[in-house]
Amino acid sequence: VIMTLLDLLMVSAEESAKLVKKDPKNAKEHQESFITLCDSLLKTKTDDYTLQFHIGEIYSRIDRKDEGLDLMIEAAEKGPATAVWFNNIGDIFMEKKEYAEAINYFSKATEKEPNNYLHFGNLASTLVKVGWLKDAKEQLEKAELLVPNDSEIKLGIGYLSHQLGNRSEAMKHYREALLIDPRNPTTRNNLAIALDMEGDYKEAINHIKKAIK
Repeated sequence: VIMTLLDLLMVSAEESAKLVKKDPKNAKEHQESFITLCDSLLKTKTDDYTLQFHIGEIYSRIDRKDEGLDLMIEAAEKGPATAVWFNNIGDIFMEKKEYAEAINYFSKATEKEPNNYLHFGNLASTLVKVGWLKDAKEQLEKAELLVPNDSEIKLGIGYLSHQLGNRSEAMKHYREALLIDPRNPTTRNNLAIALDMEGDYKEAINHIKKAIK
């Protein structure tokens, strides 16, 4: 019953966040009503860290983001934390542009659930934000081992390889990505740039033409 109620509250929080832009006065009244209910649930179930985490998620979607984040972190430290919990905390730190903390929690997600390629992708994206391209590439390579036919992962590895100065490896991954998704213009454009830098102008122009079709 409580989890069903939480689902309803989550939807209510999302609707409230949308309402803020359209009707701030009614949005405030709307928020106050379900915040009161959430606070009551927290007081009733003081040792239910799953409940606490989800209420923290609800708060993070309205104007109590910091309080919500604190609740989520405490619940993750004391309760039955899952990879999804760590990942969701990392997402909030990403929104706040606190990349060191985001890296910390995305790393915990990969450790908790090492067979989920999405966690490695999130970690890689954050590492790129702080300029740790080699580490980001290593994380994408771990994701690639889990889903070898994902063109976006191959595109990402190709891009990072290029940025790290390894154009031959970049082109290899771009070509593999195109075999999976030949219609991706970004992949063709990136491959054309690498080919141009290698002096293969004819093939570079060919890929550019296909990219703009």
